[in-house]
Amino acid sequence: MRIENYIPEGRENAISREALGNIVGDDRVARKMIEDARCNVVIINLQDGKGYYLPTSNEREDVERWYRATLKRAKKILRGLRAARKWMKEHPDSQMKWEV
Repeated sequence: MRIENYIPEGRENAISREALGNIVGDDRVARKMIEDARCNVVIINLQDGKGYYLPTSNEREDVERWYRATLKRAKKILRGLRAARKWMKEHPDSQMKWEV
């Protein structure tokens, strides 16, 4: 099953994550499927309560908006990892495995 086959084109046709969860049988599974599909397909969710959709050629601004917001979140997460990385370097006998 490919989750992108159940996500409509166009913001006006957006589908909620709850509805996608009902289709695949579980919300957590739907989130993972969306995450995996985003490696190959642009799936937009503007956090405005409308849900997920595949952008049309007229929705470039939505893609740019989603891209900027997602990049900003990713940068914050990476900055937040700095303290953990520093701690692990200071405690080399830790059992935790990590990648740089």
